[in-house]
Amino acid sequence: MIVNMTVVAASADTAVVKTVDVRKFFSTVINTNSCTINHTDAAGGLKTIVITCTGANPAEIQLNANKVQDYIANLMAQSHLGTVHSKVYVMNQGTITDGAGLIHSTAGTEPLVSSAITL
Repeated sequence: MIVNMTVVAASADTAVVKTVDVRKFFSTVINTNSCTINHTDAAGGLKTIVITCTGANPAEIQLNANKVQDYIANLMAQSHLGTVHSKVYVMNQGTITDGAGLIHSTAGTEPLVSSAITL
């Protein structure tokens, strides 16, 4: 499964899109406001994708980080278990927020702050 992931900065999509093979993802780690996806490059080197969230309070921020981890873990399972082989996902501000079910109880505030992608 291939992901065309748009880099997010300051709670908005940028023009930078990076292509990542989900079959290269091998673990996720969360902290209080982000989810780090560990993956390997073509040479087997460790690379990361960090998706940072916000919320109206610490509990909401942690919930969003947990939701991103669940969302990515589901994509990993689909890719690694062979249930989806040829699908190309577009991941940007809207699709990650909607797919993961991220929330921010302050009206008009985007819960996905940034994504940093190292290939």
